[in-house]
Amino acid sequence: STHVFGAVQFLFVVAPDHPLASAPEPLAPEQIMQYRAIAAADSSRNLPPRTSGLISGQDVFTLPGLRSKLEAHAAGLGVGSLPAHLARAAVAEGRLVVKQVLEPQPDARMCIAWRTAHSGRALAWFLERLKDPALAQTLLA
Repeated sequence: STHVFGAVQFLFVVAPDHPLASAPEPLAPEQIMQYRAIAAADSSRNLPPRTSGLISGQDVFTLPGLRSKLEAHAAGLGVGSLPAHLARAAVAEGRLVVKQVLEPQPDARMCIAWRTAHSGRALAWFLERLKDPALAQTLLA
């Protein structure tokens, strides 16, 4: 079973010295495709691999996680979208620039999933806590 507990907004970001940083907005897919995309590897174990926010045919540099993806963006190694809550500090520090794009990455629904064969009081307690909006904000921060 699954339970949706929130959504994550994405921002398209580039390094301040990247050629797209000074390009007029909104950026078209044809402009974006000229540059390498930075992607975070899919970490799911039992689900089919997924990609998100990539343009077909675009060169992709895949990193193991979102923190390394953020650092690669800031270093100017590529372009792409980051969760807004992760990008905000780097944007405020001037390490990243937010660009408007014609085709923004949609918000991602955040879900928790569990095997239905497993049940018990601990799972019931945990699922009850997930209904608390404050907890969802903490998990997404």
